[in-house]
Amino acid sequence: MKQQTNPQQMNLTAKVAFTKVYPAISEYVVHKYGITSGRCLDAGSGPGSLAIALARITDLEIVSLDREYEMTVVAENNIAEVELTHRIKTVTADVCRIPFDDNYFDLIVSRGSVFFWDDRSAALRELYRVLKPGGVIYCGGGMGSEEIRREATEIIITDERFSDMREFCRDRNCKPQKENEIAFKKAIVEAGLSGNILMEGSGIWIEIIK
Repeated sequence: MKQQTNPQQMNLTAKVAFTKVYPAISEYVVHKYGITSGRCLDAGSGPGSLAIALARITDLEIVSLDREYEMTVVAENNIAEVELTHRIKTVTADVCRIPFDDNYFDLIVSRGSVFFWDDRSAALRELYRVLKPGGVIYCGGGMGSEEIRREATEIIITDERFSDMREFCRDRNCKPQKENEIAFKKAIVEAGLSGNILMEGSGIWIEIIK
């Protein structure tokens, strides 16, 4: 997984530009799948924003996993800040080598990370390995809604703290969604899995149910 921005910049983006994104996605996932207890993995968690949002509205025991140690430290600080250390555990590991037993998690989520996985098919196989039968993988990228996406983009365009992100955001917005759809379908097939590509939440997601 290639790190696109430094941990502090990612943290600032999550807290300022994407402040509405993670609560919207977590509420959607909970409403869609009804998984509110058991174990959850946030793969490529970054500053822990989605893990925190899910912990706030469920009884899930959550693992916030990222391959960058510096990012893990940022996540730990954010989790402690909102007093959720008893609910969210941080782990530094690669998504292709997850240090948990088979059939461990009830729900696996990932927002934004999938685009930077070096080997998507290997990552999906590993996620599937640690997923319980009946469990759900929901990974991809989206902003929760088109309205939230517009608000976040406006902040990035107008706030000088995000000046180094503007070209990247423009490139992402110009990239045809079909390109990601083809790449995601290819990764599922190469992983030997069955899954769906969903266009929702102002983005694109992989859904795999075990």
